Parts: sequence; structure tokens; C-alpha cells
Amino acid sequence: MPNLSIIKQPPLFKELSEEALAFLDGHAIARTFQTDEVVAAEGSLGDCMFIIKSGALDVVLSRGAPGMVKIARLSPGDFVGEISLIDSQPRSASIVASKDAEVLIINRQALLDLHEVDFKAFMKVIVNITRKLGERLRETDKVIAGISK
Repeated sequence: MPNLSIIKQPPLFKELSEEALAFLDGHAIARTFQTDEVVAAEGSLGDCMFIIKSGALDVVLSRGAPGMVKIARLSPGDFVGEISLIDSQPRSASIVASKDAEVLIINRQALLDLHEVDFKAFMKVIVNITRKLGERLRETDKVIAGISK
């Protein structure tokens, strides 16, 4: 359980039992990325989320534009890509290492396996992902409202 303290940080895994957290820890994959390396590309099919263990990641949009627009800088303890755990759509943004980073990867299969062994924990994760998506949607609405004025 070398990454249990990192897995406990995201609010997505809030209120999970130690057993469920240990289960996710057992399925987490640690990976390092060098500065400017693409962690996940916009438009690619996503099937995992990333929890930043060290370093920093940028969330960027290109959408065919001449340059990239940075929409977020993420630091240790932050997470990204959680929607990929529940849908099968292309990624809405790219994730790029803004400095050398170590991340934990939790893929959709780990969540599906959690469903089989601990349905209550699975449902807590789904509810927490939904809450986070709602928060992000409300933040986006405020940005759009500010732009349209």
C-alpha cells in the first residue's frame, strides 16, 4: 500500500473504507512523465484518471487553434481525467507535464472491479465524480456568463 496516502487525497475517494482504498491502491499504476510530455491527448479515448503524486500537470485545449490555451495547472494531490472512469468519450482536453511529474493512474477497469467487490464503495465514487462534475460545470457557467457580458 505504498500509495494509499496519495489515493486518500482526492475528494472522489472521500468516505471510502480502508479496504476499498487498499483495493484501489492495489490497482493503481505509478508512472513518471518528463517536462512537456503529453500525459493524455485531447480527442483520444480516455479510460483512466490521474492523481498527481509530484510535479505539475497542465490541462490545455488546442481545438485546432494555432496555440494552446491553458485552463488549469495541477499540483500534488490534484486529479484529472475522472470523467473517463464513467464515459467512453474522447478526452475534452490534453494533459501535459509542466514539470517532471509522477502520477498514479486509476483505470476504468479498476472501478468496474470495485463494483464487483464493494458496490457501496463503487457508488460513493460515482456520486463523488458526479458532484465534482457539477462543480466544474457551475464554474464554467460563471466563466461563460462573464465572457458574454
